[in-house]
Amino acid sequence: MNRAGEHDGRPERQRKPEPERKPGPERDAAIDRWFRRRGLSMMLGGTGVESAPSVRAVLPLSLAYAVMMVLIVPLYTGLTLGTGLLVAVAVLLATWLFTNVRRGRPAFARPRSIGWPECVLFVLAPMVPLLVWPAYDEIGDAVAGGEFDVQTAWAAVVTIVGLIQVTILALVFAVVVFGLGSLSQWLLRTVYAALTGGASALLTMLPVVMGVVFFFFLNPGVWVTVGRATAWAYTGIIALLLLLAGAFLGARHQFDLAAAAHFEDDAQLGAALDGTPLQGEPLHLDGPTDCPLGRLATVNLRAIAILSRLVMALVIASAVFAFFLVLGYLAVDLDAVKGWTRTDPSVLLRFVTRQHEYVLTAEHGRVAGFLATFAAFNYSLASATDARLRHDVSEAAEDMARQACAVRLALLLRQTSSGPVASEPPASEPTTPAEPAH
Repeated sequence: MNRAGEHDGRPERQRKPEPERKPGPERDAAIDRWFRRRGLSMMLGGTGVESAPSVRAVLPLSLAYAVMMVLIVPLYTGLTLGTGLLVAVAVLLATWLFTNVRRGRPAFARPRSIGWPECVLFVLAPMVPLLVWPAYDEIGDAVAGGEFDVQTAWAAVVTIVGLIQVTILALVFAVVVFGLGSLSQWLLRTVYAALTGGASALLTMLPVVMGVVFFFFLNPGVWVTVGRATAWAYTGIIALLLLLAGAFLGARHQFDLAAAAHFEDDAQLGAALDGTPLQGEPLHLDGPTDCPLGRLATVNLRAIAILSRLVMALVIASAVFAFFLVLGYLAVDLDAVKGWTRTDPSVLLRFVTRQHEYVLTAEHGRVAGFLATFAAFNYSLASATDARLRHDVSEAAEDMARQACAVRLALLLRQTSSGPVASEPPASEPTTPAEPAH
């Protein structure tokens, strides 16, 4: 059955048995987990059941902060190992004390949330011992005779430590906000279902993709440009192709978010809630209703839908990468790589027999990676016009988006009522809940 409630020729899915009703707090926790497992935690904004990322980030950030302090201070300052450990412990205790006193909690109470002061301390605190006790003697030999003096080189070291801390902070919040671990499991299940359900279409597509990129692999022009590209240039090429692939996969005609958020009646809303923690929830719509989506919720939902489709393209890219890596190892020897790239290649793996020398170089990997990304890009273009290639993955993304919109709408309806939503709302109940403030 499609979004409008009309049959489209596909057999209707069997309705799942209604789960046992859970108490309010337990059900809210299940709803929060359901959204985080799909990377859609931003869609809970304004529903009253979301758990703040600042709370979930306390444990991983505390552990990362302690590990970095214990590693940086004793090993990368001018202090001895024992003194460095004492300083690291002192800084950890001072940070703990300061953040609790600032929030009006007991001095050594367990941290409960991460705010901007804690984030600033997370980045700057490991840098302070490096500035107070610089290891000029250790770095002096490394920069002797170079362009930089010792102070400038040490300032670069301190800056790198700060950048590492910022990166760790961003990664932890990304994992916490989007639930990347659980999201990856959901994406793998989606890809597996798409591969098993659409194997014939993929088997038809793969030879076409391989035929397009095969002759590029034996083209010296590709080796001399891609094989010799700098790390930044090569990363830019790969990123550009992936961004274009995501743009094609996320085109409006391929993913209609407005249709996924629209519900004509109670039956459509109830059907969309199947398989969610709110399955069987008694709800009533006075008429056609759209789930209100703020800016963050819209970006979150569209990004996950694009990612679920892009994963299929990356699966194809992985197969292409492995194929050309093996082909290059067997067929493209060291002399060919030297002649095509006009440089001495970086040999990663070498196996010599009486008749032939098999080598695997960094240039093999660069060219194979470029062709794999180009194959993913080519698949994205083909899937934009061939419904067979995107059918299974698109259906999974649309089902996920519709379920998420249904749960969000049900939560907003529950929130706008005085209690649990009854089968018949009061006469003053609005048909469409107001847009929650963000």
